[in-house]
Amino acid sequence: MIKTNRTLSLVALSMLVLAGCGQQQPTEEVNNEQTPPTTINQDVNTANTAANTTTAPTSTLSCEESITAYLDEAAGFNGEGHQIENNDEIVVDYIGRLEDGTVFDTSVESVAVSCGKHNPYRNYEEGLGFTVNAGQMIAGFDAAVKGMQINQTKTVTIPAAEAYGEYDEAKTQEVDLADLPTKEGGYQAGDELGSPMGKVVIKEVTDTVAVIDLNHELAGKDLIFDITIKEIK
Repeated sequence: MIKTNRTLSLVALSMLVLAGCGQQQPTEEVNNEQTPPTTINQDVNTANTAANTTTAPTSTLSCEESITAYLDEAAGFNGEGHQIENNDEIVVDYIGRLEDGTVFDTSVESVAVSCGKHNPYRNYEEGLGFTVNAGQMIAGFDAAVKGMQINQTKTVTIPAAEAYGEYDEAKTQEVDLADLPTKEGGYQAGDELGSPMGKVVIKEVTDTVAVIDLNHELAGKDLIFDITIKEIK
């Protein structure tokens, strides 16, 4: 639900090519948290070591059961105190779902585990912090939290126009295959590339070019969010 800019300039395209990001990226969304450049190698090495030495959490619940359990527990708490308004700094927990029930992202660890979205590098205790209506979030998420109170949970459906926009066929760009990093077996539709604004998808491949889709992966989709207010600063 973090707001992103998906316009790829010629400079950004050059950075994509030069970055050599032709390898398949993780299918789950990264938490949009950035590590200071001076410590990134150390932090990645530490995270990799931890991931290799720690047993991944498991759950006996299905994805749907885990969401139901979370919402049932959250229903026992009533909102109280200050009602959220513009410019409030808040921390939330959330479950992001598509209309078919697929969870695309969540800050709730139990749900992440059950729904196959667990990220061993993420601190699930801290939730997601942002300033309301400061342009950090998609418009529908900003609107959804207004009027909520601490400990309150609600479920909202955000239409595509207030999320990542409608799918735009014009947001494609051709890249010469010769300009992309060498990839064993060659490129094919569906492959993902890294870019300065996140991952982009190869929509089509010909003998000479790859057509890159600059639409956000959630463009054109209505999103369902279960939102819990953890903190109002």
